[in-house]
Amino acid sequence: MQDVIAGYFIVGVISLGGFFATRAWTKGWSVFALNQFAVVVVAAVGLYTAFVWESLFLTELLPFSNLIILSNAYPLAAMVLAAIASNRLRDQGWRRVIPMSGLLGAGVWSLIYPLMGQAPECDMNWDSQGICYQTTNQTCTAACAATLLNYYDIPTTEEEMAELCLTRQGTSWKGFYRGLKLKTKDTHYRVRMDYLTADELAASRRPVVLRVGKQAWFGGGNAAGLPDGWKVGEIHSVVCLGQIQGYYVIADPNPDIGIEFWSKEELLKVWDGHSARLERDYEGPPFKDTRSGLDNIRVLARR
Repeated sequence: MQDVIAGYFIVGVISLGGFFATRAWTKGWSVFALNQFAVVVVAAVGLYTAFVWESLFLTELLPFSNLIILSNAYPLAAMVLAAIASNRLRDQGWRRVIPMSGLLGAGVWSLIYPLMGQAPECDMNWDSQGICYQTTNQTCTAACAATLLNYYDIPTTEEEMAELCLTRQGTSWKGFYRGLKLKTKDTHYRVRMDYLTADELAASRRPVVLRVGKQAWFGGGNAAGLPDGWKVGEIHSVVCLGQIQGYYVIADPNPDIGIEFWSKEELLKVWDGHSARLERDYEGPPFKDTRSGLDNIRVLARR
């Protein structure tokens, strides 16, 4: 957890600096100007939440395992608003401490929330093709992470990945990124998270972890409707092993499902392009034995 502690320290210093800098800068401002500035800060928080907080671009801007902490701008915004409140209510004496304390608490809560609770306890459930199956309802992403790492001869388990990915009732993509970053440290691989098209996925010849499902804010990137068994708001992780005869070979970590073959139309109904994979300077076959990736997919197709 050293990376998390370091992240807390950095965000804490920046947030406190923002508080004192804002309070000094706005000390002589009128009430109207302070109110306007507060509105601007709140609007900025809204824009950040809508367009930045879930953006995979953050992995390029802050490519660190503690991204989940470093990319959290809410503590800084809370401290800036607390400084505004301090100057706005300067005639209220001690009573101005009440809104300032509330803002401070909100900022701290946003930081500690991802780490609250404990990772679920997992068992071992691997098949002969190196696919890790989830053993709890919360660890589909952790199991997919284990499968992805296994194809690159990086040993791990579902339980270890659940711990590293900060899995609680589920796994955020930033927690997932953390787990992969920590496991690929001191290796030749780097974690790449971005949006792919269906054609790019088919041509990747790499195992790729996909976030599938449908949320209201996914927008128009998904085809209308969902296949049977899928519900809006249910998000799941799977591993795409490649494509054969026009179908995407999907390793579902649910042990009741396993290997499936999705058409492009089926894929686009539940996938918005959100993907994660490992890259290195030299990209050899992703499978560990001497067969090609396509040969391995054919083996899976005959099962």
